[in-house]
Amino acid sequence: MSVRAIVGAAKVNLGAVTYHFGGKEELFGEVMARKTEELRALGTGILNSRKRPDEKLGEMLRIYALRVMHEDPGLKMLFSETIAGGARLPTAALDGVVWRNRMFADIVREGIRKGIFRKCDVECLSWNFFEMLSTHILCQPLMERINRAGRMGRGGAYTKAYVNRVVEAALDVFMNGLLAKPRTKKA
Repeated sequence: MSVRAIVGAAKVNLGAVTYHFGGKEELFGEVMARKTEELRALGTGILNSRKRPDEKLGEMLRIYALRVMHEDPGLKMLFSETIAGGARLPTAALDGVVWRNRMFADIVREGIRKGIFRKCDVECLSWNFFEMLSTHILCQPLMERINRAGRMGRGGAYTKAYVNRVVEAALDVFMNGLLAKPRTKKA
């Protein structure tokens, strides 16, 4: 998108982008940083709640997924940039991604301490979970082409019902595992 298109949509003069942000890339970075602040505020409320760790984790993932996949499809850019290495993102936006994973890990660690979750590699678990959601986020155009029933949504956002299905499936696997019987480790 051109700077002219941006200022036209915002109904400001052309020099506003340069004056306030320094340029188009800096404006992009500021927008991404603000979006991570919004997610962080939502997450902080969940983290500080008195809910059980499994309830906190479920609520965090539902809110996060609904926000990104249904309510604010513009957040897809944050994921695209993160996966591409984050070179265009300001430190504040990257810190938001790190904080998201840390919050997830803190909730899982709390659950381990309380005997609700089993011991696991918490750091890898948080990256794995969010990368699983990122696939749905970034592959939406392809999934829409494949989707013949129209249940997933059209035009930039998944339906709320579909996002809930994605989250419930992910939570089911993460909370319950996939195997009908746990594997036994060989000595």
